[in-house]
Amino acid sequence: MHNQAATGTTWTQVQKITLSSVNNDDANYGFDVTATSDLSRVFISAPGIDRLRRASGLVSVYEYNTDSAEWDFVQNITRNAQVDSQQ
Repeated sequence: MHNQAATGTTWTQVQKITLSSVNNDDANYGFDVTATSDLSRVFISAPGIDRLRRASGLVSVYEYNTDSAEWDFVQNITRNAQVDSQQ
């Protein structure tokens, strides 16, 4: 996912959100992205990730930081409701 800012008619990439490189082959990170109605949090899916070797999938949660104008990592959630606070 890219965080971009507009200046006039020019868009500039401010931040690129990616998954760490551990066990992420065929993760399909960003397969689906949704946000809360106030756009303060985004949820990014990676249905192909297999950290637990159970085809569990993963959803990463990010929260928008208005001070830095960037998305801060909050947590990863797996199908088995195990929460991992590291990317």
